[in-house]
Amino acid sequence: MRTDHPVRPVLEPTAYLLRVWYEPSDGGPVWRASLHSPDGTPRQYFAAPGTLLAYLGTVLDPEHATGPPPAS
Repeated sequence: MRTDHPVRPVLEPTAYLLRVWYEPSDGGPVWRASLHSPDGTPRQYFAAPGTLLAYLGTVLDPEHATGPPPAS
């Protein structure tokens, strides 16, 4: 079997509780989300889907992260 990617260690399975909702505002509903991990990590809050996805990318694939996790 040929692979162009180095073998990476398998990460332990992690469960997250993702909560997504809309908050009312003068300009219309605003997207919000929170992410809670049972490992004691503080709950993270997000104001846009892109920041949530960027954060998950740094957590789930830290080897390819381009910087520190985005501020929530």
